Amino acid sequence: MASQHAGVQAKIREQYPNAIFVHCYAHRLNLVLAQSASFIKEVKVFFATLSGFRTFFAKSTKRTEALDSHLRKRFPSIAPTRWQYHSRLAETVHEYREGIENLLVSIIEEPEEWDVETISSARGLLSLLRDFDFNFMLKIFSSIFPYSGALFKILQTKRSDIAFCNTKIDEFKHHMQRLRGGFDHLWSEMENVFDSNGPTRPKRIRIDSMSGEERKNSYKRLFCEIIDVVCQNVSVRFSENATLLFLSLLDARYFPMYRTSFPEKAFSCLKENYGAFFDFVALKSELLVMFSDPDMAKDSVYDLHQYMYALQLSCVFPQIFKLCELVLTIPATSAADERSFSALKRLKNYLRNSQNQDRLSSLALMNIEKSFLNKLQSKPSFLDEVIDLFAKKNRRIELNYKQ
Repeated sequence: MASQHAGVQAKIREQYPNAIFVHCYAHRLNLVLAQSASFIKEVKVFFATLSGFRTFFAKSTKRTEALDSHLRKRFPSIAPTRWQYHSRLAETVHEYREGIENLLVSIIEEPEEWDVETISSARGLLSLLRDFDFNFMLKIFSSIFPYSGALFKILQTKRSDIAFCNTKIDEFKHHMQRLRGGFDHLWSEMENVFDSNGPTRPKRIRIDSMSGEERKNSYKRLFCEIIDVVCQNVSVRFSENATLLFLSLLDARYFPMYRTSFPEKAFSCLKENYGAFFDFVALKSELLVMFSDPDMAKDSVYDLHQYMYALQLSCVFPQIFKLCELVLTIPATSAADERSFSALKRLKNYLRNSQNQDRLSSLALMNIEKSFLNKLQSKPSFLDEVIDLFAKKNRRIELNYKQ
Protein backbone atom coordinates (compact mmCIF):
# COMPACT_ATOMS: atom_id res chain seq x y z
CA MET A 1 0.00 0.00 0.00
CA ALA A 2 1.42 3.33 -1.09
CA SER A 3 -0.18 5.51 1.59
CA GLN A 4 3.12 6.75 2.98
CA HIS A 5 1.91 9.70 5.09
CA ALA A 6 -0.88 8.40 7.33
CA GLY A 7 -1.79 4.96 6.01
CA VAL A 8 -0.57 1.42 6.44
CA GLN A 9 2.90 2.16 5.07
CA ALA A 10 3.38 4.92 7.66
CA LYS A 11 2.20 2.61 10.47
CA ILE A 12 4.68 -0.06 9.42
CA ARG A 13 7.54 2.44 9.25
CA GLU A 14 6.81 3.53 12.82
CA GLN A 15 7.74 0.03 14.02
CA TYR A 16 10.24 -0.89 11.29
CA PRO A 17 12.01 2.23 9.94
CA ASN A 18 14.16 0.17 7.54
CA ALA A 19 11.20 -1.42 5.77
CA ILE A 20 11.23 -0.79 2.00
CA PHE A 21 8.04 -0.16 0.05
CA VAL A 22 7.85 -2.17 -3.18
CA HIS A 23 4.88 -1.78 -5.51
CA CYS A 24 3.59 -5.24 -6.53
CA TYR A 25 5.43 -6.29 -9.70
CA ALA A 26 2.40 -8.17 -11.03
CA HIS A 27 0.30 -5.01 -10.70
CA ARG A 28 2.98 -3.03 -12.50
CA LEU A 29 2.99 -5.42 -15.45
CA ASN A 30 -0.81 -5.27 -15.54
CA LEU A 31 -0.60 -1.47 -15.75
CA VAL A 32 1.98 -1.73 -18.54
CA LEU A 33 -0.36 -3.76 -20.74
CA ALA A 34 -3.46 -1.74 -19.84
CA GLN A 35 -1.80 1.60 -20.59
CA SER A 36 -0.22 0.27 -23.77
CA ALA A 37 -3.70 -0.62 -25.02
CA SER A 38 -5.17 2.76 -24.11
CA PHE A 39 -2.44 4.88 -25.73
CA ILE A 40 -2.98 3.65 -29.32
CA LYS A 41 -6.41 3.91 -30.93
CA GLU A 42 -6.00 0.85 -33.14
CA VAL A 43 -5.03 -1.32 -30.17
CA LYS A 44 -7.95 -0.06 -28.10
CA VAL A 45 -10.39 -0.91 -30.91
CA PHE A 46 -8.77 -4.33 -31.38
CA PHE A 47 -9.29 -5.44 -27.77
CA ALA A 48 -12.83 -4.05 -27.75
CA THR A 49 -13.72 -6.16 -30.80
CA LEU A 50 -11.76 -9.19 -29.55
CA SER A 51 -13.98 -9.47 -26.47
CA GLY A 52 -16.97 -9.80 -28.81
CA PHE A 53 -16.05 -13.43 -29.58
CA ARG A 54 -16.34 -14.46 -25.97
CA THR A 55 -19.54 -12.45 -25.47
CA PHE A 56 -21.18 -13.94 -28.57
CA PHE A 57 -20.75 -17.57 -27.52
CA ALA A 58 -21.30 -17.02 -23.79
CA LYS A 59 -24.62 -15.25 -24.34
CA SER A 60 -26.46 -18.41 -25.43
CA THR A 61 -26.27 -22.01 -24.25
CA LYS A 62 -27.02 -23.18 -27.80
CA ARG A 63 -24.03 -21.24 -29.14
CA THR A 64 -21.86 -22.62 -26.33
CA GLU A 65 -22.95 -26.16 -27.20
CA ALA A 66 -22.09 -25.57 -30.87
CA LEU A 67 -18.68 -24.23 -29.83
CA ASP A 68 -18.03 -27.31 -27.69
CA SER A 69 -19.02 -29.70 -30.48
CA HIS A 70 -16.94 -27.97 -33.20
CA LEU A 71 -13.81 -26.83 -31.33
CA ARG A 72 -13.97 -28.66 -27.99
CA LYS A 73 -12.62 -25.44 -26.55
CA ARG A 74 -14.28 -22.46 -24.88
CA PHE A 75 -13.17 -18.86 -24.89
CA PRO A 76 -11.60 -17.81 -21.57
CA SER A 77 -13.28 -15.10 -19.56
CA ILE A 78 -11.73 -11.63 -19.41
CA ALA A 79 -11.42 -9.15 -16.57
CA PRO A 80 -10.61 -5.44 -16.92
CA THR A 81 -8.24 -5.57 -13.94
CA ARG A 82 -6.27 -8.65 -15.07
CA TRP A 83 -4.81 -8.21 -18.54
CA GLN A 84 -3.30 -11.68 -18.73
CA TYR A 85 -6.89 -12.86 -19.32
CA HIS A 86 -6.90 -10.82 -22.55
CA SER A 87 -3.77 -12.69 -23.57
CA ARG A 88 -5.56 -16.03 -23.12
CA LEU A 89 -8.42 -14.85 -25.31
CA ALA A 90 -6.07 -13.54 -28.02
CA GLU A 91 -4.06 -16.75 -28.05
CA THR A 92 -7.25 -18.84 -28.25
CA VAL A 93 -8.62 -16.88 -31.23
CA HIS A 94 -5.24 -17.05 -32.98
CA GLU A 95 -4.82 -20.78 -32.38
CA TYR A 96 -8.38 -21.80 -33.36
CA ARG A 97 -8.98 -19.18 -36.05
CA GLU A 98 -9.84 -21.64 -38.84
CA GLY A 99 -12.20 -23.64 -36.63
CA ILE A 100 -13.98 -20.48 -35.46
CA GLU A 101 -14.36 -19.34 -39.06
CA ASN A 102 -15.86 -22.70 -40.10
CA LEU A 103 -18.30 -22.58 -37.18
CA LEU A 104 -19.46 -19.06 -38.07
CA VAL A 105 -19.92 -20.09 -41.71
CA SER A 106 -22.04 -23.06 -40.66
CA ILE A 107 -24.23 -20.77 -38.54
CA ILE A 108 -24.76 -18.39 -41.47
CA GLU A 109 -25.52 -21.21 -43.93
CA GLU A 110 -28.18 -22.77 -41.64
CA PRO A 111 -30.66 -19.91 -41.07
CA GLU A 112 -33.47 -22.30 -40.11
CA GLU A 113 -31.48 -23.45 -37.06
CA TRP A 114 -30.60 -20.01 -35.66
CA ASP A 115 -32.34 -16.77 -34.84
CA VAL A 116 -31.82 -13.49 -36.67
CA GLU A 117 -29.61 -11.95 -33.98
CA THR A 118 -27.24 -14.93 -34.00
CA ILE A 119 -26.89 -14.91 -37.79
CA SER A 120 -26.31 -11.15 -37.88
CA SER A 121 -23.66 -11.33 -35.15
CA ALA A 122 -22.00 -14.30 -36.83
CA ARG A 123 -21.69 -12.31 -40.08
CA GLY A 124 -19.99 -9.48 -38.23
CA LEU A 125 -17.52 -11.79 -36.45
CA LEU A 126 -16.79 -13.63 -39.70
CA SER A 127 -15.95 -10.40 -41.50
CA LEU A 128 -13.76 -9.49 -38.54
CA LEU A 129 -11.86 -12.79 -38.75
CA ARG A 130 -11.22 -12.16 -42.46
CA ASP A 131 -10.11 -8.58 -41.95
CA PHE A 132 -6.43 -7.82 -42.52
CA ASP A 133 -6.16 -5.21 -39.76
CA PHE A 134 -7.67 -7.50 -37.13
CA ASN A 135 -5.37 -10.40 -38.04
CA PHE A 136 -2.37 -8.08 -38.16
CA MET A 137 -3.04 -6.95 -34.58
CA LEU A 138 -3.79 -10.53 -33.54
CA LYS A 139 -0.44 -11.65 -34.95
CA ILE A 140 1.44 -8.91 -33.08
CA PHE A 141 -0.07 -9.62 -29.68
CA SER A 142 0.16 -13.37 -30.18
CA SER A 143 3.93 -12.77 -30.32
CA ILE A 144 3.93 -10.58 -27.18
CA PHE A 145 1.47 -12.35 -24.89
CA PRO A 146 3.28 -15.70 -24.47
CA TYR A 147 6.24 -13.88 -22.91
CA SER A 148 4.14 -11.46 -20.87
CA GLY A 149 2.00 -14.38 -19.65
CA ALA A 150 5.08 -16.31 -18.53
CA LEU A 151 6.36 -13.18 -16.79
CA PHE A 152 2.99 -12.81 -15.04
CA LYS A 153 3.28 -16.32 -13.63
CA ILE A 154 6.82 -15.68 -12.41
CA LEU A 155 5.86 -12.41 -10.73
CA GLN A 156 2.93 -14.09 -8.95
CA THR A 157 4.98 -16.99 -7.57
CA LYS A 158 5.81 -16.93 -3.87
CA ARG A 159 9.22 -18.49 -4.45
CA SER A 160 10.40 -15.78 -6.86
CA ASP A 161 12.56 -13.27 -4.98
CA ILE A 162 12.77 -9.67 -6.09
CA ALA A 163 16.23 -10.02 -7.63
CA PHE A 164 15.10 -12.97 -9.75
CA CYS A 165 12.01 -10.98 -10.85
CA ASN A 166 14.20 -8.07 -11.94
CA THR A 167 16.27 -10.48 -14.05
CA LYS A 168 13.17 -11.83 -15.79
CA ILE A 169 11.88 -8.32 -16.43
CA ASP A 170 15.18 -7.45 -18.14
CA GLU A 171 14.84 -10.58 -20.28
CA PHE A 172 11.31 -9.52 -21.26
CA LYS A 173 12.57 -6.09 -22.33
CA HIS A 174 15.36 -7.69 -24.41
CA HIS A 175 12.80 -9.95 -26.10
CA MET A 176 10.62 -6.96 -26.98
CA GLN A 177 13.62 -5.24 -28.53
CA ARG A 178 14.40 -8.35 -30.60
CA LEU A 179 10.75 -8.58 -31.63
CA ARG A 180 10.88 -5.02 -32.96
CA GLY A 181 13.37 -6.12 -35.60
CA GLY A 182 11.20 -9.00 -36.82
CA PHE A 183 8.61 -7.02 -38.75
CA ASP A 184 9.70 -8.33 -42.17
CA HIS A 185 9.10 -11.92 -41.11
CA LEU A 186 5.67 -11.05 -39.69
CA TRP A 187 4.73 -9.13 -42.83
CA SER A 188 5.70 -12.01 -45.10
CA GLU A 189 3.47 -14.35 -43.08
CA MET A 190 0.55 -11.94 -43.36
CA GLU A 191 1.01 -11.61 -47.13
CA ASN A 192 1.05 -15.39 -47.53
CA VAL A 193 -2.31 -15.67 -45.77
CA PHE A 194 -4.12 -12.60 -47.14
CA ASP A 195 -4.38 -11.31 -50.67
CA SER A 196 -4.21 -7.52 -50.53
CA ASN A 197 -6.23 -7.25 -53.77
CA GLY A 198 -9.01 -9.56 -52.57
CA PRO A 199 -12.08 -9.03 -50.39
CA THR A 200 -9.97 -8.80 -47.23
CA ARG A 201 -8.44 -5.50 -48.23
CA PRO A 202 -7.06 -3.53 -45.26
CA LYS A 203 -9.41 -0.82 -44.03
CA ARG A 204 -6.76 1.24 -42.29
CA ILE A 205 -5.15 2.49 -45.50
CA ARG A 206 -6.55 3.39 -48.89
CA ILE A 207 -4.82 0.82 -51.04
CA ASP A 208 -5.74 2.48 -54.30
CA SER A 209 -3.74 5.60 -53.45
CA MET A 210 -0.68 3.86 -51.97
CA SER A 211 1.91 1.54 -53.37
CA GLY A 212 2.78 -1.79 -51.81
CA GLU A 213 5.93 -0.40 -50.18
CA GLU A 214 4.08 2.60 -48.72
CA ARG A 215 1.43 0.30 -47.28
CA LYS A 216 4.11 -1.88 -45.71
CA ASN A 217 5.84 1.15 -44.16
CA SER A 218 2.54 2.36 -42.72
CA TYR A 219 1.93 -0.96 -40.95
CA LYS A 220 5.55 -1.04 -39.88
CA ARG A 221 5.11 2.32 -38.13
CA LEU A 222 2.09 0.92 -36.26
CA PHE A 223 4.03 -2.23 -35.34
CA CYS A 224 7.01 -0.26 -34.02
CA GLU A 225 4.71 2.11 -32.15
CA ILE A 226 3.10 -0.78 -30.27
CA ILE A 227 6.45 -2.32 -29.35
CA ASP A 228 7.91 1.05 -28.34
CA VAL A 229 4.94 1.88 -26.09
CA VAL A 230 5.24 -1.47 -24.30
CA CYS A 231 9.02 -1.06 -23.86
CA GLN A 232 8.63 2.51 -22.63
CA ASN A 233 5.97 1.57 -20.08
CA VAL A 234 8.08 -1.35 -18.85
CA SER A 235 11.07 0.96 -18.40
CA VAL A 236 8.99 3.55 -16.55
CA ARG A 237 7.08 1.14 -14.33
CA PHE A 238 10.12 -1.02 -13.51
CA SER A 239 12.69 1.75 -13.29
CA GLU A 240 15.61 0.92 -11.03
CA ASN A 241 14.90 1.91 -7.46
CA ALA A 242 17.89 3.51 -5.75
CA THR A 243 17.06 1.79 -2.47
CA LEU A 244 17.23 -1.66 -4.14
CA LEU A 245 20.59 -1.22 -5.84
CA PHE A 246 22.18 -3.63 -3.37
CA LEU A 247 20.26 -6.51 -5.01
CA SER A 248 22.93 -6.61 -7.70
CA LEU A 249 25.45 -7.86 -5.11
CA LEU A 250 23.91 -11.34 -5.39
CA ASP A 251 23.28 -11.27 -9.14
CA ALA A 252 25.46 -14.01 -10.64
CA ARG A 253 25.45 -12.35 -14.06
CA TYR A 254 27.76 -9.63 -12.74
CA PHE A 255 30.17 -11.87 -10.82
CA PRO A 256 32.84 -11.91 -13.60
CA MET A 257 32.81 -8.10 -13.67
CA TYR A 258 32.87 -7.86 -9.86
CA ARG A 259 36.06 -9.94 -9.71
CA THR A 260 38.00 -7.08 -11.26
CA SER A 261 35.89 -4.13 -10.08
CA PHE A 262 34.13 -4.32 -6.72
CA PRO A 263 30.54 -2.85 -6.80
CA GLU A 264 31.06 0.08 -4.47
CA LYS A 265 27.74 1.78 -5.31
CA ALA A 266 25.66 -1.29 -4.50
CA PHE A 267 27.73 -1.88 -1.37
CA SER A 268 27.20 1.72 -0.23
CA CYS A 269 23.45 1.40 -0.91
CA LEU A 270 23.27 -1.55 1.45
CA LYS A 271 25.27 0.34 4.05
CA GLU A 272 22.93 3.35 3.88
CA ASN A 273 19.72 1.33 4.23
CA TYR A 274 20.82 -1.48 6.56
CA GLY A 275 24.00 -0.18 8.15
CA ALA A 276 23.09 -1.46 11.62
CA PHE A 277 22.52 -5.06 10.57
CA PHE A 278 25.80 -6.08 8.90
CA ASP A 279 29.50 -6.29 9.62
CA PHE A 280 30.57 -4.64 6.37
CA VAL A 281 34.26 -5.44 6.73
CA ALA A 282 33.46 -9.15 6.96
CA LEU A 283 30.76 -8.86 4.29
CA LYS A 284 33.18 -7.36 1.77
CA SER A 285 35.66 -10.17 2.35
CA GLU A 286 32.95 -12.80 1.95
CA LEU A 287 31.68 -11.19 -1.24
CA LEU A 288 35.15 -11.23 -2.79
CA VAL A 289 35.36 -14.94 -2.11
CA MET A 290 31.86 -15.54 -3.52
CA PHE A 291 32.60 -13.62 -6.73
CA SER A 292 35.59 -15.87 -7.44
CA ASP A 293 33.77 -19.15 -6.65
CA PRO A 294 31.83 -20.50 -9.69
CA ASP A 295 29.85 -22.93 -7.50
CA MET A 296 28.11 -20.00 -5.78
CA ALA A 297 26.92 -18.43 -9.05
CA LYS A 298 23.27 -19.46 -8.85
CA ASP A 299 20.29 -18.45 -10.97
CA SER A 300 18.43 -16.84 -8.08
CA VAL A 301 18.96 -15.74 -4.49
CA TYR A 302 16.66 -18.53 -3.36
CA ASP A 303 18.89 -21.14 -5.02
CA LEU A 304 21.96 -19.55 -3.41
CA HIS A 305 20.28 -19.59 -0.01
CA GLN A 306 19.29 -23.26 -0.38
CA TYR A 307 22.80 -24.16 -1.55
CA MET A 308 24.40 -22.52 1.47
CA TYR A 309 21.86 -24.04 3.83
CA ALA A 310 22.33 -27.58 2.45
CA LEU A 311 26.13 -27.42 2.75
CA GLN A 312 26.01 -25.58 6.10
CA LEU A 313 27.89 -22.62 4.66
CA SER A 314 25.92 -20.21 6.82
CA CYS A 315 28.71 -20.50 9.41
CA VAL A 316 31.41 -19.92 6.79
CA PHE A 317 29.66 -16.93 5.14
CA PRO A 318 27.33 -15.57 7.84
CA GLN A 319 27.06 -12.08 6.34
CA ILE A 320 26.20 -13.34 2.85
CA PHE A 321 23.66 -15.74 4.34
CA LYS A 322 22.10 -12.82 6.22
CA LEU A 323 22.04 -10.78 3.00
CA CYS A 324 20.22 -13.64 1.24
CA GLU A 325 17.63 -13.71 4.00
CA LEU A 326 17.18 -9.95 3.68
CA VAL A 327 16.60 -10.14 -0.07
CA LEU A 328 14.17 -13.03 0.30
CA THR A 329 12.07 -11.07 2.80
CA ILE A 330 11.55 -8.18 0.35
CA PRO A 331 8.34 -9.12 -1.49
CA ALA A 332 8.08 -8.75 -5.24
CA THR A 333 4.34 -9.34 -5.42
CA SER A 334 1.20 -9.27 -3.30
CA ALA A 335 -0.83 -11.41 -5.71
CA ALA A 336 -0.70 -14.45 -3.43
CA ASP A 337 -2.24 -12.47 -0.57
CA GLU A 338 -4.95 -11.00 -2.77
CA ARG A 339 -5.98 -14.48 -3.89
CA SER A 340 -7.25 -14.99 -0.34
CA PHE A 341 -9.74 -12.17 -0.80
CA SER A 342 -10.76 -13.50 -4.22
CA ALA A 343 -11.34 -16.95 -2.73
CA LEU A 344 -13.41 -15.50 0.10
CA LYS A 345 -15.60 -13.65 -2.40
CA ARG A 346 -16.33 -16.90 -4.24
CA LEU A 347 -16.95 -18.94 -1.09
CA LYS A 348 -19.12 -16.60 0.96
CA ASN A 349 -21.80 -15.76 -1.55
CA TYR A 350 -25.51 -15.13 -1.08
CA LEU A 351 -26.41 -18.82 -0.75
CA ARG A 352 -23.64 -19.51 1.80
CA ASN A 353 -24.12 -16.43 3.90
CA SER A 354 -25.27 -18.37 6.99
CA GLN A 355 -22.26 -20.70 7.32
CA ASN A 356 -20.22 -20.48 10.51
CA GLN A 357 -16.67 -19.17 10.78
CA ASP A 358 -15.01 -22.58 11.14
CA ARG A 359 -16.58 -23.92 7.96
CA LEU A 360 -15.70 -20.76 6.06
CA SER A 361 -12.08 -20.89 7.24
CA SER A 362 -11.79 -24.56 6.29
CA LEU A 363 -13.22 -24.02 2.80
CA ALA A 364 -10.97 -21.00 2.27
CA LEU A 365 -7.92 -22.99 3.37
CA MET A 366 -8.76 -25.80 0.93
CA ASN A 367 -9.27 -23.32 -1.90
CA ILE A 368 -6.16 -21.24 -1.27
CA GLU A 369 -3.87 -24.24 -0.71
CA LYS A 370 -5.40 -26.41 -3.42
CA SER A 371 -1.99 -27.29 -4.87
CA PHE A 372 -1.00 -28.86 -1.55
CA LEU A 373 -4.41 -30.54 -1.35
CA ASN A 374 -3.89 -32.12 -4.78
CA LYS A 375 -0.61 -33.60 -3.57
CA LEU A 376 -2.39 -35.12 -0.57
CA GLN A 377 -5.09 -36.59 -2.80
CA SER A 378 -2.46 -38.47 -4.77
CA LYS A 379 -1.96 -40.74 -1.74
CA PRO A 380 -4.15 -43.86 -2.05
CA SER A 381 -5.19 -43.79 1.62
CA PHE A 382 -6.03 -40.07 1.76
CA LEU A 383 -9.78 -40.35 1.14
CA ASP A 384 -10.12 -43.26 3.58
CA GLU A 385 -8.39 -41.21 6.27
CA VAL A 386 -10.72 -38.28 5.64
CA ILE A 387 -13.77 -40.55 5.92
CA ASP A 388 -12.49 -42.04 9.18
CA LEU A 389 -11.99 -38.58 10.70
CA PHE A 390 -15.42 -37.49 9.49
CA ALA A 391 -17.06 -40.56 11.02
CA LYS A 392 -15.44 -40.00 14.43
CA LYS A 393 -17.09 -36.62 14.92
CA ASN A 394 -20.06 -36.36 17.25
CA ARG A 395 -23.27 -36.46 15.21
CA ARG A 396 -26.91 -37.27 15.76
CA ILE A 397 -26.55 -40.22 13.37
CA GLU A 398 -24.11 -42.95 14.32
CA LEU A 399 -21.73 -43.39 11.39
CA ASN A 400 -19.28 -45.90 12.91
CA TYR A 401 -19.75 -49.46 11.71
CA LYS A 402 -20.12 -51.98 14.52
CA GLN A 403 -19.83 -55.72 14.04
